[in-house]
Amino acid sequence: MTIRNTVFVLLFALSCSELVAEDPMRLRLHDGSFANGQIVPSEIPASIGWKSKEFREPFHFDLATLRSVSLVENPPIEDGKRGLFEFETKNRASVSGRLVGINETHVEIENEILGRMLIDRQQIARMRDRSFAGKVVYQGPIAPEDWSVQKPEQWEFIAGALVSKSPESTIVGKVGMPAKARVDLSIAWEGAPDFVLSLGTTATNKVSSPEDIPAAARLEVWDQQLVLIRNTTFEEQEVADVTLVADIDTTDNRMRLTVLVDQESGDVIVCDAHGRPLDSVSIASSRKTIRNSVHLSPN
Repeated sequence: MTIRNTVFVLLFALSCSELVAEDPMRLRLHDGSFANGQIVPSEIPASIGWKSKEFREPFHFDLATLRSVSLVENPPIEDGKRGLFEFETKNRASVSGRLVGINETHVEIENEILGRMLIDRQQIARMRDRSFAGKVVYQGPIAPEDWSVQKPEQWEFIAGALVSKSPESTIVGKVGMPAKARVDLSIAWEGAPDFVLSLGTTATNKVSSPEDIPAAARLEVWDQQLVLIRNTTFEEQEVADVTLVADIDTTDNRMRLTVLVDQESGDVIVCDAHGRPLDSVSIASSRKTIRNSVHLSPN
C-alpha cells in the first residue's frame, strides 16, 4: 500500500546531490521481498549490486526481478525539482525520471538514483506525468508497530506484505492518511475473495463491525463484484452512495487499484492499475472530519 499526499497532489522529487552514501535505501523485488541497503557496482551484466549492513558481501540481483529502489525516508520537496514522468512496462515494473529524449527504439530518462537509463519503447505500457503526484506519506506495510489487531496471531508480515488466514480478523493501520490522498493498493487472495477495506478511519476503533466503522470510503466484495461505498452525515441525516466498481476476475487472484480520496469534498475515485477511472462516489458531509487510518477485514 502506498499513500501519497495530493491536491490531487504535491510533487515529490529528489536531487542527485542529496543522495549520499549514508542515505538508507530500500530495494523491492517482484516477489514482494525487500531489503534495506545501498546500491554498489556490479560487474554482472543486467544486474544491480546491493550491499546490506547485515551481510559482509554484496548481493547481485537480476534487473528482471527488480521492482523498485527508493529512499526509505523521502526528503522534502525543493523548488525547481519538477518535471518527473513515470514509465510502466508491460511486465508491470515502473521507473520514474526526467525525460531526456525519445528515438525510434528507446526512451532515455534521467533517474535520480540510477542515473541515465534507456528503456525499450516496445516494452512501455504507460507514460504518466508525475507533476500531479506528491510525496509519499506511507509505503508498506513495513513496520509492525504501525498496525494493530486484537489477536496478533491472526496476521503475519511476510515478504513485505500483510497476510491473514483468519476470516473476520480486522487489522488497523496507522498510516497517516492526509485529507486528500492517492492510495495505491495491491490485494491478493486464495479461494473466493471476500473483504472490506475502509479508508480514512480512526485507529482507536477496533471493535465495530467492518461495515459500521466510520470511514471516508469502503471497498467491499459483494458476490464476486467490487463495490465502492461512502456513508456520511449531511444535515443530520445518514446518507450513502454505492457504486459497482468492477467484476472480479476469477482467473486472477490479485487486484491492483488506485483510489483518490478527498475527505474534505467527499469525492472518491477508483482507478485500475493503469490509472483509468473505473467509478466514483461523491457525497459532501456536514462534519469535516479528517481520519488518517485504514481498516482491513477479510471475511
